[in-house]
Amino acid sequence: TQAAAGQTAEPSPVQKAGKNTAKPVRQVTHQVVSSLGQPVSNAEFVATFSQERNRSFNTAVGVTTVSDRNTIPACVYGAQSVTDGQAVRLRLLEPMAVAERIIPRNAVVVGAAKIQGERLAIEITSLEHDGTIIPVELEVYDTDGQPGIFIPNSMEMNAVREVAANMGGSLGSSINISTNAGAQLASDLGKGLIQGTSQYIAKKMRTVKVHLKAGYRVMLYQEKD
Repeated sequence: TQAAAGQTAEPSPVQKAGKNTAKPVRQVTHQVVSSLGQPVSNAEFVATFSQERNRSFNTAVGVTTVSDRNTIPACVYGAQSVTDGQAVRLRLLEPMAVAERIIPRNAVVVGAAKIQGERLAIEITSLEHDGTIIPVELEVYDTDGQPGIFIPNSMEMNAVREVAANMGGSLGSSINISTNAGAQLASDLGKGLIQGTSQYIAKKMRTVKVHLKAGYRVMLYQEKD
């Protein structure tokens, strides 16, 4: 979420070598309280009390329950069309504990998108809560358990095929049209293996858009050190 107008977000005080240290992220624990016994009549109480047996009081006991999950559920916040490097807005589906703060359910978090073949990688490096910027290292995983959102037959692949068709045989063996074509194309551009139409290719890649449906469920994951 963005800070209100006229207010300045306060950076996290913990820094290391000039860079904010990422805070640990975990699930919020829940307190479960046991229920008390149902009311009984005087006769029932006397009959029960007169029996010879050990007695103890029923008290409300707090029990901390922690799930074995190591991810935080989230979803795409509204329909979005993003290009490589743009921000993706996500909404938390349950509270999230970051350091000593609780980020509430339905809070909006923002990550940077990067198109990688048939996956849209999203990395979250900071959160804002009550005017405080909290550094984190969260990666978005799809429900198939793999990093990034699965985007089959994305426009990136169509763009690569179009480029390959326009360039004809000039590509040689430098590019294989595969699920990792986008990453390989970017790598070949950086190495200067493709000449002549490199500017056209780079422009085409920058304008590729990925359309995300509102409510698409994802998981936020933080690797353990």
